[in-house]
Amino acid sequence: MTLHLQRNTWLAFALGLFTAVLLSSCGGGGAATSTTGGVLSLGVPASMYGGVPATINIIGGRPPYTLISGEPSVLPLPNQTTDQTLTVLPANPGIIDTGLPPDSLPVRTVNITVRDASGITATASTKVGQNFLTAYGMSFGSTTCVAAAGSTATAVTPCSGGDTTVNFQAVFNGNLYGGREFRIDVLQGPMTLINPATGASGQSIGVTSDHLGDVSAIVRVPANTVTQVGTLRVTDVASGTSHTQSFIIAGGTSATTLTAVPSAFTFTGPDNATCGTGTGQFFVFDGTPPYTAVSGDNNVSITFIDPNHNPGRFQINANNPNTCVTNGTIVVTDAANAHTTVTVTTAKGTTPPVVPPAPLQVQPTSLTLGCAQSGQALAIGGVGSGSSSGGSGGSGGSSASYSAASSSPNVTATVSGNQISITRLGPAGPGTGGTTNYTVNVTDGSSIVPITVTAPVTCP
Repeated sequence: MTLHLQRNTWLAFALGLFTAVLLSSCGGGGAATSTTGGVLSLGVPASMYGGVPATINIIGGRPPYTLISGEPSVLPLPNQTTDQTLTVLPANPGIIDTGLPPDSLPVRTVNITVRDASGITATASTKVGQNFLTAYGMSFGSTTCVAAAGSTATAVTPCSGGDTTVNFQAVFNGNLYGGREFRIDVLQGPMTLINPATGASGQSIGVTSDHLGDVSAIVRVPANTVTQVGTLRVTDVASGTSHTQSFIIAGGTSATTLTAVPSAFTFTGPDNATCGTGTGQFFVFDGTPPYTAVSGDNNVSITFIDPNHNPGRFQINANNPNTCVTNGTIVVTDAANAHTTVTVTTAKGTTPPVVPPAPLQVQPTSLTLGCAQSGQALAIGGVGSGSSSGGSGGSGGSSASYSAASSSPNVTATVSGNQISITRLGPAGPGTGGTTNYTVNVTDGSSIVPITVTAPVTCP
């Protein structure tokens, strides 16, 4: 009885196992489905986008699988895997396929190869598209700028004193998005941004893409801006992704020619050994203020009196009597780079320099005289423009150059040319009362030199 039951049990187990294997091979019984073992192939999306995860499916074949990317930097893949479903993260391609139609999505075609454990391979390709504005960039459309005469440039660019539209598209994952919020910022250059829909303006404005996904703003550059590089940045508000673009701002030119009045200065020295010095003012008319003025000669300096109005006003200063300047140039420039020149000349005079006279000297400056005695003195130097004068109470002389005057009637002085004769009056003989000092002043009309005369107080 026990043996019979055991045999039936083994028979039931064997039948159950056979049935399970049969059901499994037929796909029945609710068992999990496996794709291994069949023909090896790849399930790859037709397009992927930089920075957006994508799924790759490996179908059939035998794991482990080896994967090879034709552009590893654009679409990195694991070298080997046993999984049949992979999530990959493409990069934004820096180089795109050649021959793409205008305005098409910038893409890079990437080939993918898979090899299973038995050495069977399969290939597929996908196109990785640039994403989040990268390389879509900005372009300039309508403008009030006028090309300079003779210019062959065809590209539109912002210019001095003009309004120019800047355009771009709200492209994400290859699709255009309407109603998307963006911010545009001025990073470099004298520009004002204007939202044409709201009129808002400034160095940073918000804009919204229209229903077609297009975005436009106005770039306004002030007049008299010189040629320089400008830089704008557009940022997707939701994601924070941004794109920066630089361009040339075309500088303006003045519509008129500057006029300086006067346009030439000449300063003449006092003699033929000295260069002229002095100051002078000139005015600048026309053009666009503010004006600047630069001297090309270190011996001539410029003072800005009023450079911010039309006419501008400047002062020149020539201050070196030892170095003469011939047509020294002052360059005057307005805000739009128009310019004119003013010349300065500092010349020597024609007459010889005036030599200052030697100072008046008298020799000797002291005399001792007795009664009725005379002494002589000699005058030299001085300006020689005096007039004659006699001593008080006595005789006097005259001279065209020098004159002399005594402080006492007891002493007289006469001048003949540069000879001065001084006499103590009175009868000859010894004096009485001792001696005293008298003074005779000799002059050339500009300065005085005294002569001290020692003589008796009383003469008999």
